[in-house]
Amino acid sequence: MSAIFNSDLNFPARVINGIRWRLGRVGIRIVPFVTVLEGESPIDPCLLNNNFQFSSLNQDHISDLIQLEPHYTQEKLRNWFNAGKLCFGLRDDARLVAKMWCDLEDMFWPPAFRKLKPEEAYLFAVYSDPDYRGQNLAPTLRAASYKALRNMGASTFYSHSEYFNLPARRFKQKLGGIEKDLQIELGLFKKWNWTITAWRYR
Repeated sequence: MSAIFNSDLNFPARVINGIRWRLGRVGIRIVPFVTVLEGESPIDPCLLNNNFQFSSLNQDHISDLIQLEPHYTQEKLRNWFNAGKLCFGLRDDARLVAKMWCDLEDMFWPPAFRKLKPEEAYLFAVYSDPDYRGQNLAPTLRAASYKALRNMGASTFYSHSEYFNLPARRFKQKLGGIEKDLQIELGLFKKWNWTITAWRYR
């Protein structure tokens, strides 16, 4: 399988997502996703924007996180902080405009959950303010977070993307991300779940 995308994939992706939606209505869940190895090569400096301030976030910043992404609750974010998960953000003056969560203990994706090795970190729940689109928030946050995590002893970074989320996959490849495998989460009637590895990329 190739990791090169083209516009021809958009139509079949829409068709398959439609089929998945219909299956979901009768209790059958099918979620194909890829595991991405990140940070193996430097991010192109042309993709970085130095007009924003990078910082580590903590429980004192929960209100800022909810203002950025209102569907989260204080309880959920507090639980993540209490569990030792890390959160990094970018600010435009006082305004939080992007954030990303990191886990140094677990691969925090239920279908592929596992304990991490000491040198590994898992990246998840990335979000950028839509008002700041086109200002390279995501690559800037990624690059600064890689550096911060390396200072903590992590050197191998993983994330996941849904297989048919082509923009997310293109973005990670643009930053040098390497797709390692294609896995499929299968769920039945919200009672049983399986994850199978369908493909391992070279």
